[in-house]
Amino acid sequence: MMNILLKSFISILLLFYTGNADAQNPIKRKGTSSGRAISVQRNTPKKKSVTRHSTRSSANGNRSIVVDSVAVVDDDERLKNTQTASGFPMMGRIRIDYRDNAEAQQSLCKAIDGHSNVKTVCLTDHKGIFVYGGNGYSANGLNDDMIAALNYCNQNKYTINDIAVTDIGWWCVVFEQNKYKGNLPEECREKLDQYIKNGENLLSISISENGHYAIVTDKHVIASNELDLKVLEVAKETFGRINSVCITNGGIIVPCSDGIFFWDVPSNIIEKLESGKGTPNVVRFTDSGTYIAVDGKGLKLYYM
Repeated sequence: MMNILLKSFISILLLFYTGNADAQNPIKRKGTSSGRAISVQRNTPKKKSVTRHSTRSSANGNRSIVVDSVAVVDDDERLKNTQTASGFPMMGRIRIDYRDNAEAQQSLCKAIDGHSNVKTVCLTDHKGIFVYGGNGYSANGLNDDMIAALNYCNQNKYTINDIAVTDIGWWCVVFEQNKYKGNLPEECREKLDQYIKNGENLLSISISENGHYAIVTDKHVIASNELDLKVLEVAKETFGRINSVCITNGGIIVPCSDGIFFWDVPSNIIEKLESGKGTPNVVRFTDSGTYIAVDGKGLKLYYM
């Protein structure tokens, strides 16, 4: 039985609910993602050189498309008041009508296992990146401009705070607390500039494929979508300080200091988090059900 607190918050969110994203035909993921796979060794204060290597891989063309029915359930069956295996609280609503359309990120899976200090991550159906230490990164499928921005931070020993990338072409690298580079929706850029002018630190940013954005600073939370903003506000009220945010066309997840609040996140992701130990500071996911969760101290949960 869902507790009264969650029911109250859910009823508020339902007032803003605008429906699920359009269902798509599911594609069984095989092979590696197309585009560059790049790994950069983190600079240390005593070193001036950067070691990097790149490889190129192509997608496996053998894909089988399976069309199945979309299950329809009562909202109560989709509400979750749960926790991770280590007791970290989670609550919100799962999504069951998702389709796995993402390409495998085999190079990132191999690379991320070699780092214990993964700080932040970002994932799309065709791209992926994680940042470790202060400014090291491994990435797959990013455009040249974003690679250049990441190299700029790496070579100048700037600390990368967060990253955002989409398949449609939006991207952002937030670094040194109040600086950024990126190709952003105009309104998002204006908000970032306004917060920087006000002396705020930029903590987290997320951009969805349809151009919506969400920003977390040390003083404000903002989102272009009204439902996303309401989820951010509920998350902060319920679980305290917001560590990061991830929005997609279909859902949102907000890891906080004392728990995780989510809305319309694919059910398999919440199930994986339930079975995992630790307290993720960053969870990035796709509407296809792929995800990465990290805490900067060794926790790495992923399906990609």
